[in-house]
Formats: sequence, structure tokens, C-alpha cells
Amino acid sequence: MDKGEHKEKCIAEIDQLYESVMRFDTQRDFLEYMGELRKFPYLAPYNAMMVKVQKPGSAFVATLDTWQKVYHRRPKPGARPLVILRRFGPISFVYELDDTEGKKMPQEVISKYILHPFHSDTLIDEAKLQTLISSLLKEGIRYREENYGTYYGGQIQWNATNVARLSHTSKSNVDIISHYCITVNKNQSPAEKFATIIHELGHYFCGHLNREKIEYIPIRTNLSKETKEFEAETVCWVVCERLNLAHQSVPYLHGYLNPDGKVPDISLDAILRAVGRIESMIKGINEPRKNLKVTLSKEADSALERTFPGFKQAIPIHFTDSKSYDYVLRIPRERGKADFLIVKYISKERQWTCLYRFQMDSAWLNVIEGNFTHHRHRELLIYIHNGSGHVLSYRVLAYVHNQVHPILAGDLIPQGNVRVEGNRLIVSSGHLDSIYTWSKEKGFLRFDCEQELVPEIDANTIRLQYAISDDEKIELYMNGEGYPSMKPIELHIGQKLQLQRIHRGPYERILGGGQCLQSISRHEYVAQAVGDASFQIIPKGYDWEHAVKFHVKVLPQNPVKELRFEDMQKDLSMRKKKSIKEQIKKFLKNHNIIHV
Repeated sequence: MDKGEHKEKCIAEIDQLYESVMRFDTQRDFLEYMGELRKFPYLAPYNAMMVKVQKPGSAFVATLDTWQKVYHRRPKPGARPLVILRRFGPISFVYELDDTEGKKMPQEVISKYILHPFHSDTLIDEAKLQTLISSLLKEGIRYREENYGTYYGGQIQWNATNVARLSHTSKSNVDIISHYCITVNKNQSPAEKFATIIHELGHYFCGHLNREKIEYIPIRTNLSKETKEFEAETVCWVVCERLNLAHQSVPYLHGYLNPDGKVPDISLDAILRAVGRIESMIKGINEPRKNLKVTLSKEADSALERTFPGFKQAIPIHFTDSKSYDYVLRIPRERGKADFLIVKYISKERQWTCLYRFQMDSAWLNVIEGNFTHHRHRELLIYIHNGSGHVLSYRVLAYVHNQVHPILAGDLIPQGNVRVEGNRLIVSSGHLDSIYTWSKEKGFLRFDCEQELVPEIDANTIRLQYAISDDEKIELYMNGEGYPSMKPIELHIGQKLQLQRIHRGPYERILGGGQCLQSISRHEYVAQAVGDASFQIIPKGYDWEHAVKFHVKVLPQNPVKELRFEDMQKDLSMRKKKSIKEQIKKFLKNHNIIHV
């Protein structure tokens, strides 16, 4: 067989890769298969999977050049190379250790990759965490920490436009715009923060929350919640496995299986590509996205600092002109206050002008560009959070007839939050939601929701509702009936508990949780280990006299027993080692890779 025929045969053997893995219907089979990716931390995850598909049980692979020059070995006569993808491609060929002969392999290689392939000295300390956090900005993602309850990990949201200086040259300053923000519980350890960031990046790179077209990220926002969570946690699981970090992914994944216990309809392609992007961020080698760079000339930058000295934040926005940037500035003043300015650079006059100024408490500035009024100019939602009570203040500004106009404002909203959904503005206090929609005749119209806006539940989720009366008394409900606070709520591992506020009344704060539960949103918790947990609902945040405490008891999985990775390794079989002819051809064809 000549070289051309061999390559053509190779092209006949890879990408039902995805479909072949998708034949593993159960979580157990899926994790068995994916777990072997940790054998090859020196390969990109995509290539590790390709090696696994072509030759299950492989211990160590390298290119012909590496075998000859580094290890002084050569392929055995008739040895068949394995196909992997090459950066800037199309493909490369590697040989597995058993398919080579020559000088004895170095003991350190045998120990690291063959005798102890799963051993790692990886320790997530503050330095490694900071490397990952620093890499976030290059992706347009800001990082924040909040004082959340013990068992709430964090979240990623598309909600605010911010900017940070990434580099400085003699000619210009380069700023990076961030449209996303990962918020993490400040009470977690570095390793826990690290895992939380990876999970949220799994959502980002798998395309679960895209509102803009990003070159290398798909737009897959129409997936079910179960599929999104399964994909994101699989990304976290694979990354942690390849670093040999302890994590709680297996019981978490179990909570998002289909009702029949099968793996949801996920995209292995999206998962593997996400793992690869995240691993480059962990190493600090990811490149900043070009479309997020805002370059301000040295002249304009100097003029900005001269005209508005002392500003602590400068956020670029498209407000008065869709083709050029204006800026929102925050300038701290006395007594905890700050001036907030909308400023514009007039190129012909080589100077900045202030379009609008207002004052709020001095706190980190967040900006969202919205389209509430359907006007050709987008509106600005500017907001801050202040103090341990997470007190919200915000302004909505519009640019009409060459002037800036305030069209909505809110101040000192306890436990406040604000978000934009389409053309709607949603303002929350605790778990009370108010929706604002624009009317051309009347301006913003406010609708106070009688119950908190939460996702629909499935058969694997228990919903506990609660109401708080004007005199701050709390009542619990389940399935439309009153529920006694002293009666424990029973969950099996993998099941979820959803809390929902119903009826208007005083705002509240919720504390508690337990090691057996993991928070996955402000509404929901998933049972991940046998044990007990408790929650307290506190009216007005601090009225302990009227607070209500309820308990959760987590039982073993039913009927499926709890899974461990070690058990999966022992049971790993070759039952899926069927012929994979035609797979490479389809894979390369789908990815527009031309064999050479």
C-alpha cells in the first residue's frame, strides 16, 4: 500500500467519533469513554479522543520525528499510524509506543505516561487561579467575587459592558471590552473558585449564552437546560480529570440525565473544543479577541485624563454614534459619592465634551446597552451595587434629539439586581421581580410579578414555594398545599430542589445549604451526596424573629447506585471496538480537511 492509499484509508476511519460516543446511552458508559482523555494531557483533548477512537488502550503516542530524534525509536514494519489534527492543519500522524522499536524508553517517561498516567502534582494555588482569571479578560469576560452563601458557587452572565487596559504602547492604549461577567463566591477555596470558573466557561465556549457571533464559538442557545448543564459540567469534569483535581461532577451530571437515565443529546465536538480553549487559558497562552479591542489614540487618551482628572473607570459605549465610541466615566468624590459622566471625543476640535452628568454612591460601575424604546440609538442602563446588603441603584439614559435624557431610575433597592431580556428590563429586590416595558405614549410601564420568574421544572425537580406577608410571616407550599417547615424535604442524589417566591411583600434573604447540596443558580440546588442540609428564609434580610428554617435530607440514588470513576475504570470493556471504517472520511469531510 503506497502512502497515498494509506492516507485514503485513514480518511476512511475517524468522525462517527461523535456518533460512536453518542451510542453510549448511559452516564456510566459516557464517563468511562471520556475519562481516558486524562491519559494524554500532552495532547489537545480533540486529538486525545481521536487516539482513543482509533486505538483503545493506547499508552503513549508521538510523531515519527519525535520518536526518531528524541527517543531514538522507529515504527515497526507494517505499523499503522494514527491520525490527529494539526494546528493550521490539516492532519498529522502519530505512532503508539507498542508500534515502535529501538532504544529503551527513558524511565521518567515510562513512569509518567505508562505506569502512573493519572498521577499529577497539580495544586491549584492562588497563583494558578490568578493566571486563569487574567486569561478571562482576553475572552471579554470580567471576574468578580461576591459574598454568597456557602454552597453557591457562581454564575456567568451577559449583562454589563466594562473595559480594562490590557496593554500599553508608545502610540496608543489598548482596552478590552467585556460583555460577560463571571461572579464567584468569595468564600470558596482557590480550587473551588477554579472549578467554578471552568464550569461557567463550559457554558460560554459551548455556545449556551451567546448574544453575538464569535468566530470560534457556536450559537446553541436553543438547547434544554439539562443539555446545557450536562455539557458544561462535562467540560469541567474533563479539564479536572486531565489535571487530576478532585471534583464533584459525577453526581452533578446524574441530575441532568434524561428521565430514562440516558445521556442528553449533547455535542461532543463543542465539549472537546471548549476543553481545549480552557486549557490554553489555564496555561495563560490564549490570545485576546481582536473584535474586543478598543484603541484610543495617545492624543485622545491624554486629553481624557487632562479633561476629567481622577476618573477610576472609563467604559467605551456605542451611544451617540454606532461607528465610534463614547465613554462612561466614574469619578469618586467626597463622602462615598461619585460623579458619573457620559463623554464624547470631538476629533476636529481634539477635545472631550461632557454630554451628561449625575451622582450616585461610589461603587463599581456596570453598563448595559439596551434597546427598550426601539429608537435608532440604543439606551444605556448604568447601575452599581453597594454594601453587604447588595443595594442596587440604577439609571436608564436615552439619546434623543442630540441630548441625553434620563428615562428611568431606581435607588437603594435592597438585595437588588437588574437584567435585560430582549426589550424588557427586569429589576429584582430579593426574589421579587418587576418587569419594565416601554410604551411610546406613557414611557416605561411597570408590572410587578406575583411570583418569582423561575425555569419550568421536570420530573427530577422538587419545587418549594414560599410567601411572606406584610407582617413578615412566612408560609411554605408544595404542590399547592401548605408544607410544615419541620418536615424534611427528601431528595435522592441527582434530584434538584427549586425555591420560588410567590406573592408580593417584604424582600428576603436566604441562607444555608450543606455539603450534600450544590447551588446551580439563585433558584436551584442539586443533591450531590448523602447528608442533611438546612435553609433559613429571613424577611427584610435581618428579621431573625420571623425567620423560618427548613431541612433537606439527601438519600442515595434511586434506583441507580452512586457512580465512582474507579469503578468505571475497572469495568471498561472493548465492547465498542467495532470497525470504524468510514469514520475518518466523514470527520475530515465535515471539517473541510483535505488529505495530502
